Amino acid sequence: MYKKLLKIFEPTYSVDPSTFPMLYKFLDEANLSLLDVGRRGGVVPELRHLALYSDIYSVEPDPIEAASLHKEGRKDASHKKFQLIDKAIWRESGSQQLNITVQPGLSSLYKPNKVLFSRYFDENVCDVKKVVNVDCLTGEDILRESAIKTPKVIKLDTQGSELEILKSFASLDECEVVYIEVEFQEFYSNQPLFRDIDSFMAENGFELMDLKRTFHRRFKTIKKLDASRKEINWGHALYVKSKDLTSCFRSNASCVFLLGYLDLFYEILNNKKVLNDSFLAELELYSRKLKRYKRFDEFKSAIKVLFNRKSEFLSDSDRTFI
Repeated sequence: MYKKLLKIFEPTYSVDPSTFPMLYKFLDEANLSLLDVGRRGGVVPELRHLALYSDIYSVEPDPIEAASLHKEGRKDASHKKFQLIDKAIWRESGSQQLNITVQPGLSSLYKPNKVLFSRYFDENVCDVKKVVNVDCLTGEDILRESAIKTPKVIKLDTQGSELEILKSFASLDECEVVYIEVEFQEFYSNQPLFRDIDSFMAENGFELMDLKRTFHRRFKTIKKLDASRKEINWGHALYVKSKDLTSCFRSNASCVFLLGYLDLFYEILNNKKVLNDSFLAELELYSRKLKRYKRFDEFKSAIKVLFNRKSEFLSDSDRTFI
């Protein structure tokens, strides 16, 4: 019931063309596209605003989840375009084994590291209940087969294979944003870790803008030690192409705006000499609107804690994204 009430009063991120005509025109002409790899559960909240102004291409190899996403995509008219790709992305094209786990969100092309999982959770959550063969394509083959131009935004949540996917694209020169799951410990055998991904992103001209981290205590710790500090396990990192290296300032600036970095958006437009008094007035008005949204978001988080609606698998994390 409380979720329905919150939904009624929730403000919207959308840029109303009647209130923000210059902002709306700027965003509409950016021609943004989002490649959402591992979209279980839909668009993540951190990209919800950006998704409203993007063509969406969802990559999901799990047949059950793919069917759910297809149904959702057909009903959701908020996106400019929606296309489902029911294959996996890997460093090379061909058939690969997908490990389907008891906790579906932990399924991966990598084998789960049960020893490490059992340190923090019930050891059964990562049990592999079946192994299925899935068709894999490289990132470049996915774009070519689906007739997609290089996406401006790439979101990756594939339980350990994120770096291999990024490397399977011929180039990330046209990409402006990467939102990616990262691990700080080896929850999957021989997987790349945050330090590997961060180094790769820096080499390709991206700057780390934010990092949402998740912590846990050791699962079998006795209850009397529940004051123990938690250890960092994984997170979600937000990378944006440096404004000095971008191939398209409009796409770069639009992504920055839709991610909530209004000050950087102002700096980019001001440097390009395209910011006039009317545009600035709209930006200031939108900033006031964004403040209201953030206050509501904080209120919503407090209500969720009050009703104790946390997932039984997830635990405490830093909420640093807007």
